[in-house]
This record gives sequence, structure tokens and C-alpha cells, in this order.
Amino acid sequence: MPGLRRFILCALAGLYQLKNILGIRDGYRNVFSTSIGGRDLTGGATMGGKKHLKPHREEHERLRIVYYVTGRGFGHATRAIEICRHLIEEGHDVCICSTVPEYFFKNELPDILYRECEVDTAVIQHDAMTVSRKESLELYYSHIHEKRDEILQREKEFLEVARPDCVAVDAAPVALAAAAAAGRPAALVSNFRWDYIYRGILASLTEKELPPDLAARYEAMLGQMNLDYRGADEWLRLPGHHPAPREKGDPSVVGVPLVVRRPHRSRAQARRELAAQFPADYARLAVLSLGDHARPDGREWDFRDEYLPPGWRCLVLGIDIRKRPATRLGSRFHLVDRDAYVPDLLMAADVVFGKLGYSTMAELLATGRPCVYVSRKHWSEEPFLVDMLSQHGVLLRMPRRDLDSGAWAEHLEEAVEAQAVTGPGQCKYRECMDGGKVVAEILIEMAERRKKEMLSKTAGGSS
Repeated sequence: MPGLRRFILCALAGLYQLKNILGIRDGYRNVFSTSIGGRDLTGGATMGGKKHLKPHREEHERLRIVYYVTGRGFGHATRAIEICRHLIEEGHDVCICSTVPEYFFKNELPDILYRECEVDTAVIQHDAMTVSRKESLELYYSHIHEKRDEILQREKEFLEVARPDCVAVDAAPVALAAAAAAGRPAALVSNFRWDYIYRGILASLTEKELPPDLAARYEAMLGQMNLDYRGADEWLRLPGHHPAPREKGDPSVVGVPLVVRRPHRSRAQARRELAAQFPADYARLAVLSLGDHARPDGREWDFRDEYLPPGWRCLVLGIDIRKRPATRLGSRFHLVDRDAYVPDLLMAADVVFGKLGYSTMAELLATGRPCVYVSRKHWSEEPFLVDMLSQHGVLLRMPRRDLDSGAWAEHLEEAVEAQAVTGPGQCKYRECMDGGKVVAEILIEMAERRKKEMLSKTAGGSS
């Protein structure tokens, strides 16, 4: 009996260790089961403020999709949410793997599954407008590249346990390598690849700034990232993209429409709701998007009323006052909760200004708002986003010195005047904006193809 007891204890210890290796919470082994913790996943779900009833599907009919999402900032997460919304509405099960907080996904998609998981590091920003170049390269090198084999094995084992029918990735290369190692079809869903971003950063550094030995190791890192991206079967490439690599072994590129969250309210409805919160002198509204970063001069923000034209108010997105208690707000500035539904705020705005990212670009196109942007140093994605907005809306550039000094009024008023010349504030983007649905349909097709292949193999093996 002591021998049997020792065997059982060793077996339990081994299972516990495996669970830790996979990063799986209690009950997570059955991540795609019909019910988790007694909660039926086939019932109704409140998503984006509306009640949706998932079509009932038997367990064998439901597809399982794992979605890896870059964890720095919320831009990648917002477009992933839009795609996952369509997958869930079709009755399929989706598990998000990310370091973006779980609540951000659950607020809009209560039935989505979540696993905290780090597979990339994005970039470090010294301030709201400047990428910390050497620090960004070194962070990926030390946290991901040097630990690649460990991360690859961990994610491969997770996918073998979860057994998804398809893997979507935005936009971590090692996650695609893990999908390939686990024998799962995978799609890169993004407008850029991190190796392109990092290569732009590396190219901007002089030999004095970066010694040859460091440059060589980062070149090797980029080479590995390039190889890992070949784990994708397809690159579902969003608008605002950089040129695709044309090397043997690279995934096929499929252009997809804009993936964007749509406003839930009309401009009039959004303005009425905000008017109830502001005094009677509210005439024009600006929305400022800078992310949770310090000023370009390194100091904390001091938002003064004189920065705005007379009669204007400003909603400030992204700043967490708990992290930045030194932030000062004039009486005409209002911090917006990070959970706020931004497309509705943009509908109410007269001008949006600050830095550009994919989600901001997409939501500006969807709402037809004019934009005043401040360029970010060493950010290779920006020119392609600027090109998109320049073609389909009003886009003006504010020098960084004006952002820092508070010389905003002239730029904001110029944007309003330019919008009046081009026409009323309506969406001028005439291309399809159903990218969320289109990407979901492609992922479903990939997953169904994989499922049929596996069923065929099973049937062939049993005959």
C-alpha cells in the first residue's frame, strides 16, 4: 500500500506540474467544453451593449478557435473582439490568449474564454510619441527570443491539450510557430508583422548608438521571427498595411476589408448624452488620444483650459489617473474611463487628435471625424495609416512642439474648417467595413476544413 500511495502522489504531482507548464487554470483542460463552471455556453450573451442569442449547435458542430492577441495597449484587442463577436454569434467557441486584461474582452463578449499568456512584447515607448528603440529590441530579445524554445514548447503543449480547429494570431510570430508545431491551421490577422516594425527600428540606429555585435544578434532575432511567421497558412491582411515579404515559404496573403467597431449611437444621440454631463457653454468637442504615456518632454500632462479654443471641451482617452496622479486637468478637460466605448465618443466629437494606431484610424474612417495627428518617431506602421486617412477623410498634422506647448487651438479650428469644406461629418470611406465578418468566415472555413480532414483520417483508420 505505501508503494501505491507513493505512486498516486507522484502521479498527482506530475499532473500539477503539467498544469503549471501549460499555464492552465482549474478546469481549463476542458477549455472548449459545453459548460464551464456550470455556465451554459450556448445561451444568450450580451455583446457590445446588445443581446445576442448564439445559434444552438451540438458539441460536435461547434468549432474551436484559439486567438492570440498582442498584449501591449488595447488596439489589437479591439479588432480581435470584432472578429470574435462574429465567431461567437455563429455558435462557435473562442479562447483568447493574451496579456490584455480579461475584463476588456468580457465586457463586450461575456462568453469568450480567456487564458493569460505572453508571447510577444510589442514596443516600449519613452513617452506618448517616442518609441524607445534599443529598449524595445532588447525586451523582445530577452523575453521572447532567448526563451523561444521554452515558449514554443509551452504553447505547442497547450494547443495539443485544447485541440482547436484553427488558430488566429495578432500578431506574435512564435504563436504561429507553435500552431505549426501542433499541426493546427493558423492565420496571421493583422495589418503588420513585428519583424517589419523591428527592422525599421533597427535601421534607424547608427553604429554609434548600437554596436555591431548587438546589431548582429538583433538581425538573427529578426531572421527567426521571419521563419516563425511562416507557421501561418494565410496572412489575412488588414487595410493600412506595409508591403508583404516575397520570400519562399511565406504565407499566402489574403486582403480583407477594414475590421472596425461600429458606433452604437447616432451623432445626435451621442451628443445629447454628453450634453447632459457638460455645462451650457459646451459648443465643440475634441477627443484626445495619447495612450497612458507621459509628455514628449518626459513630464506629466498639464491640460490647461487655454489650450482649447473658446467654447470647446476635451475628452482625454487612455490616461490612468491612478498611475499618473500628477496629471492636472483644467475645468474643460474630462478623463474617460478605459472601459468606455470609443466609437460612440468619436461620433460625438468635432475633432479627434493625438497619435495614430490602427484602431483609431479605422474608427475615424467609420465615423467620418476629422483628425489632427502628431507623428510618432520610429514607428514604421504610421505612414500607411496616414495614407489611408489622407485618402478618405480630413487629416492634418500637428508639430510635436505644439502638442507639448499647448498650441492646439489653431489646429483644432483648422480641422473643423476643413471638414466644413469637404462636407458634413459623415463617413466618406466607401470600401467595405465588414472585415470582422469576412475574417470570421475565413477562420470558420479553415477550421471546418481541418475538422473534415481529421474526421476523414479517423474514418479511414477505423475501416
